[in-house]
Amino acid sequence: VWYKYRTWSVITNTGNGDTFWVDYPGLGFDDGFYYVTGNLFGLNNGGWGGVLYRVFDKAPMLVGDPVLIADVRKAGHASMQCAQHYGDAPSAFFVGRNNSTELRVAHINNPLNPSVVSELVAVPNHGTPGGVSNPGGSISALDGRIMNAHYRDGSLWTTHGVSGNSVNAIGRWYEIDFANWPTNPPMLAQSGDAVVSGMSTFFPAISANKRGEVVMVLASANSSTNPSLQLVGRKPTDALGSMGTSTFIASGNSGADGRWGDYFDMTVDPNNDIVFWYIGEVQNNSGWQTVIGSALITCIEDINADGSVNVSDILSLISDWGSGGSGAEVAEPYDIIDVSDVLGVVSALGNCP
Repeated sequence: VWYKYRTWSVITNTGNGDTFWVDYPGLGFDDGFYYVTGNLFGLNNGGWGGVLYRVFDKAPMLVGDPVLIADVRKAGHASMQCAQHYGDAPSAFFVGRNNSTELRVAHINNPLNPSVVSELVAVPNHGTPGGVSNPGGSISALDGRIMNAHYRDGSLWTTHGVSGNSVNAIGRWYEIDFANWPTNPPMLAQSGDAVVSGMSTFFPAISANKRGEVVMVLASANSSTNPSLQLVGRKPTDALGSMGTSTFIASGNSGADGRWGDYFDMTVDPNNDIVFWYIGEVQNNSGWQTVIGSALITCIEDINADGSVNVSDILSLISDWGSGGSGAEVAEPYDIIDVSDVLGVVSALGNCP
């Protein structure tokens, strides 16, 4: 059963009566609330209203009941993205690009009576991406705004497009350290660029799973190559700032011009917290084509994520028999370790890619 909610997208400034409409919405969540952000463009004055932060109580929405919403407007913010929060989070986090050397990280500490506080995080200097040449013309890679955000285990992962040295756009990613927040301010833990040889990369999205593995989905193109969909990833043991070699996913049969599919996303399967799910677009002769798929870095049955399914994985399950610990997500039911999980590992012995 699904329940559909609509909220009014025209915002009035009670101080002077100016009205704004909500554009470029972002959606995030934690264990108790949904969060929506949007840019505010003036209807009656043509001005800029900043960012709307809208908070929804999750519990009534999951059963179709009426829900009260709470709005906060921040005039100095722009294109802020909500994080998808996994596990315990000390606050609801949001992130946006402030300038060429800083990201803005905002947080809502009390969703029932929300206020928005923000801090700036220093990042490597970067420019905004240019148009991406391809056989169909020039694709707008937008203005360097943050594309998505993911919070897990004290880290905020996020990504956006920046300018490149030999290409017009590169997908840049960041890990922001919140491990000791709010005692210590957030700070950059690592950053890097998602590179596909000889091509611009743009519209990136990123996520991390419970093993600390990270995958990005992004578009790529150059003057002789139609827009395609690529994946890059890393393990927690990889060198800081590095991503692996790109994996080709799909390509359209036509080029594109102008605005093009700037709403990619990456998330993690809730049943096992290991498999990544991505959404992106390619171009064909009849228009945009949405591509949805899944990806793995290490297979589900590799409980200790050492690259091999072997007896140690079976012993790990047996030692946690009957609990809901790590490894219970191999087979249904996903909330407890039982014989189905062990049989799943046995069937995969020696076969982990």
